[in-house]
Amino acid sequence: MLKSLQLHVTKILLTTAFLLMGVISWGQTDDFTDGNFTSNPVWSGNTSNFSIVTSSTLPGGSASTDGSYLGSNENTGTITLTTPSTEVNEWKFSLGSPDFDPSSSNYFGVILMSNTAFSGAITGTSWTGYFLKIGVNGTPDKIELWKKTGSGSGTKVGDFSTTSYSTGALKSGLNIRITRSNSGVWQLYTSTGFTYASTPTTTAGGTLTDNTYTSSSYFGVYSSFASPGTSRRVYIDNIVLGAGAPTVTTGAASSITTTGATLNGTINANGTSTTPSFQYGLTTSYGSNTTATPSPVTGSSSTAISKAVTGLSVNTQYHFRAVGTQSTATNGSDATFWTLAAQPNAPEASNVDITTANLVIGADGNPSTTQYAIYDLLSELYVQTDGTLGASAVWRTASQWGTINLNGLTPETEYAFFVKARNGANTET
Repeated sequence: MLKSLQLHVTKILLTTAFLLMGVISWGQTDDFTDGNFTSNPVWSGNTSNFSIVTSSTLPGGSASTDGSYLGSNENTGTITLTTPSTEVNEWKFSLGSPDFDPSSSNYFGVILMSNTAFSGAITGTSWTGYFLKIGVNGTPDKIELWKKTGSGSGTKVGDFSTTSYSTGALKSGLNIRITRSNSGVWQLYTSTGFTYASTPTTTAGGTLTDNTYTSSSYFGVYSSFASPGTSRRVYIDNIVLGAGAPTVTTGAASSITTTGATLNGTINANGTSTTPSFQYGLTTSYGSNTTATPSPVTGSSSTAISKAVTGLSVNTQYHFRAVGTQSTATNGSDATFWTLAAQPNAPEASNVDITTANLVIGADGNPSTTQYAIYDLLSELYVQTDGTLGASAVWRTASQWGTINLNGLTPETEYAFFVKARNGANTET
């Protein structure tokens, strides 16, 4: 918009940079890409009967793999490995086997919660907690949830899955997610495969309820093969014990004005409930925090989040980042934007003569670093540093322009000077 014979507006637009924040998980994790199971984390038990397998396909099975996973050795029978874990609410892992038909004497599974570490048979040791079992007399061989109450074989809580794995066991692999509420309601989610490309969201059956045990010290994997062989093994990979941290992405700021902007980003809560927010300020120390919408973010897909902030300074660079908070915060990467410059007033003219005149840029509330160009609307030319008019814009601060001595003007000609401003991102309007 123009003011009297001259004027101008300046807005400052953004300079945005946005980066991704990768997934960070707290709690116990192991994907065996380090090539061992003796550190980070440490597994104990029948360690000589397990090894890291590097085949691109499950040996004896058909599922594709990521090329590094834990497997029991051929011709091994009743064995167990455990690793420290206090998780009692969520377990994620890929489970597989060769092509064989499980039974009540040849079965395998996963220990979800145990009060102690042990080796050998899960039925031959006294411990308390919960475990999964695949293998019964006859059919169907569903994934079952069992609890161990001390010595003995344990007590079946119920069938976790509606699908039977009587033929071929888990030769195609199975990505598994199990949740347990604080009141003891269990739910199984599965998807076919062994690479855990995405979190399973399809329930494998109804819920089961048992709240006998509410604490844990160990997680584990086991097999109980009365008739060991080359085709009877158990494989496990992609273990995440506990809720994975959210995936947080900082986006570009939008709807930028002289004193406000809308901050944007995305959050994948990875199956948990996450509180979204933005941190912003003049440096990467930020200093201000505001809750984003929608809140909370749930589910296992990316959700757009945003928040309009006001009260910002004119023509100023701001840093911001998206944040997702569960028990701790996961930060997106830093991004920046510039607020718009304030609209300049019309320049003040004085000492107007036949071919000369003086111009001064008036005060407009912009910071002293703001740059201006002076433009004649009628001739479509810009004021140059020597006071003449030219085709190219010259950008200078108000102090650099000072009093402008126009010269070379055409007698008896109307001029309509106005001022453009641009911000630190060189955005003009």
